[in-house]
Amino acid sequence: MKKFLGPIILLIILQGCAGAPIGWGGVYEVIQSNSKSITLKYDTILGKNKIFDVATEHCKKFDKEPVPTEKSSQMVGVALQTFECR
Repeated sequence: MKKFLGPIILLIILQGCAGAPIGWGGVYEVIQSNSKSITLKYDTILGKNKIFDVATEHCKKFDKEPVPTEKSSQMVGVALQTFECR
């Protein structure tokens, strides 16, 4: 029975990281958003495709389309991307 307890606890801990901020299992984090733009901090490997979906969903609320504008790297594997809603 003790053999199974370790892996079960590990799975529970890892599952809790799924909604965590960047660097702790999260894929992206919204830094700011308004009717004109949205800025996302994201994992450049796991979140690259996801941020376009998030930006599109946000801009659609205002009947606009997202246009990528500013991008900057923060650290290895993490970047900031701003989308203007036009």
